[in-house]
Amino acid sequence: IYITAEDDDAENHRRLIGVANAHGVGIETFSGHLFLLSLVDRREKGLARFDANTNRMSVLPLFHELRATILKIGARLVVLDNVAHLFEGNENIRAQVAAFIGLLNALALETQCAILLISHPNKAGDSFSGSTAFQNQVRSHIHMEIDDKDPDVRRIKLAKANYARLEEPLRLRWHRGAFRLEASIPPNELNRSARHRREEAQFLTCLALRNAAKLPVSKHPQAGKTFAPKVFAAMPESNGLTLQQFAGAMARLLAAGTIAQTALDYDKPGSPGHKAEGLLQLKEPEEADDEPF
Repeated sequence: IYITAEDDDAENHRRLIGVANAHGVGIETFSGHLFLLSLVDRREKGLARFDANTNRMSVLPLFHELRATILKIGARLVVLDNVAHLFEGNENIRAQVAAFIGLLNALALETQCAILLISHPNKAGDSFSGSTAFQNQVRSHIHMEIDDKDPDVRRIKLAKANYARLEEPLRLRWHRGAFRLEASIPPNELNRSARHRREEAQFLTCLALRNAAKLPVSKHPQAGKTFAPKVFAAMPESNGLTLQQFAGAMARLLAAGTIAQTALDYDKPGSPGHKAEGLLQLKEPEEADDEPF
């Protein structure tokens, strides 16, 4: 069971297409195995509410609906997305947090299912937000973080594991509409890898800066000092990419029709009245195809 308080049915369906693509199956494969519920159109999204004066917890109708559904379909994993909507209390009050997690623990024990409660970390860099009771009361805490060097990569690590050994982080990569274990992606499916997309994005950034400064660059190696990959590799905005990486990105962007060597809308440097020629971005880069099989 996956319950989300932030995404509607259309968005859930779109994401499910990506998951199906990642597994190489049709979306009908999930029928009878995955139950999706969106709470976006509901005014009441909480599982439990707390009295601000007494900290007394009131269990809300959605909790009873969830419990009945788990028992009816025999779910073994329940994902609750996310705590900000489902927990109607003060995240900084330990007693309220402990009571809420205790409610979910009791549900997990009664129904013999695992419950994954999703939350967002705070801005200070901690792996959770609010009282330390969120960390102390749960049996396991899994933290997902973005790889600073590759926006298509996520690292998953165990921040707490009462029933398991702390292992090395797992690397997930965004591929065909879903995050997958990087090691499980066949090499022949990585033609437009995250690394290539990063290189192409950096190429386009440098190209835009040069054209904004009315300094044309060329696709031709014989252009010497204005050969785009050579120029970009020397720019502060290169982000550490090499001439070879920029050359590869340029070749892919030219082949896709994203950029072209053409007349520009400004004069050639040092030659007033003569239009410059050089590389120009013609369209946005193509996105990966996330259509179902």
